[in-house]
Amino acid sequence: MQTQLLKTFMPKGDKEIFAYIGSYNLRISEKIQQLEAIKQKGIVRQLLTNGIVHMILALEIEQHNEDTKNGVTNFGSLSRGEMDTINELSNFIQNYPEIKYTLAYLSKKGGMSPAKLQEGFKLLHNRTVSDFIRNTRVETAENLLKTTDLNISEIVYTVGLTSRSYFSKIFKEKYNCSPKYYQENQYSVAVTA
Repeated sequence: MQTQLLKTFMPKGDKEIFAYIGSYNLRISEKIQQLEAIKQKGIVRQLLTNGIVHMILALEIEQHNEDTKNGVTNFGSLSRGEMDTINELSNFIQNYPEIKYTLAYLSKKGGMSPAKLQEGFKLLHNRTVSDFIRNTRVETAENLLKTTDLNISEIVYTVGLTSRSYFSKIFKEKYNCSPKYYQENQYSVAVTA
């Protein structure tokens, strides 16, 4: 791996020093926070550290390639402040999935254009805004199926959806089973435990 990295980032040997300061990337920032939060000792710490450092390296290389491509094609990139806003909006959506979100509402709340908002969600989550909202609702519903006694209709409304059949469809796409089957399976696991 070291040889490949040297070939990629130091193409003329060590005569030129390579320096790269890329765009702010929240995924890299989260990995660095995970690295700083490791509390384990010994080999477990070493393995966790190695895994996270390799992920950071992969994300940095991916960001470098993206920045290089954007520099050539003159695509806009988001500032650190805009990425922080995208992160805040993401957390807001995850905390309040029941709100009826629109792109216009989120753009106004974040103080950025819909195009910047979409770009930020694609960079941070590799999803469009609507895909992120839908995924958040399904994941919240899955957690409610596991941890509450709410029936499926109550869960559908709790996560901000109005159609039980639509919910069943998107749930099955993500978890490969119906919400009813999932819920019944959770109860049987709890009973046998």
